[in-house]
Amino acid sequence: MGVSTLTLDCADPVSVALFEQLNVCEAGGVANCCCEEFFRLERITGSVVLAASEVELRPSNLQQVLGDIRAVATNLSTVGLDSVTALSGSLVLASNPMLTSVHLGSVSEIAGHVVITNNTALTRVSPAFVQTIGGDILLHDNALRALTFPRLGAVLGSLNAARNALTSVILQNVSRVEGSVDLSHNSFSRLHLSR
Repeated sequence: MGVSTLTLDCADPVSVALFEQLNVCEAGGVANCCCEEFFRLERITGSVVLAASEVELRPSNLQQVLGDIRAVATNLSTVGLDSVTALSGSLVLASNPMLTSVHLGSVSEIAGHVVITNNTALTRVSPAFVQTIGGDILLHDNALRALTFPRLGAVLGSLNAARNALTSVILQNVSRVEGSVDLSHNSFSRLHLSR
């Protein structure tokens, strides 16, 4: 398989046909995701932007995204980044009223921001292996019940998980948050923030 610096536009039949013909495992970016050619990619040097009609994001081969992953005002219900190990940009999931769960799989570092906001049905975010976030963690205005980052050691920005349904926050390995922390407008029964 080859590589391409072109952007795959899943809404453009010409772009999809070109990527099929080139048989590449790397693209410069993906617009109007998702399509069959996207699921063949292993590395994206730019960003992935989901189409408004997309209902699920579960790439099986994708290992690296050097830009952002963005889903804003879509029909997305599930995000599963099981194969992704590196996200050099930001993760932006905002105003997706049907989004219920986000699983970050094997992602260990997110170099940019984590912006998961205004997803009124979102009850679960699973960042099992995330150790470092290079920017802000904005998880406000969702329906999250618990927030657990079992391996997170550093947040190089702020943490805002206000206006959720949080009863439990466990950040036991966090040694530093360089910005502010806002956990207001929740109903905690358990809050564990220290090492």
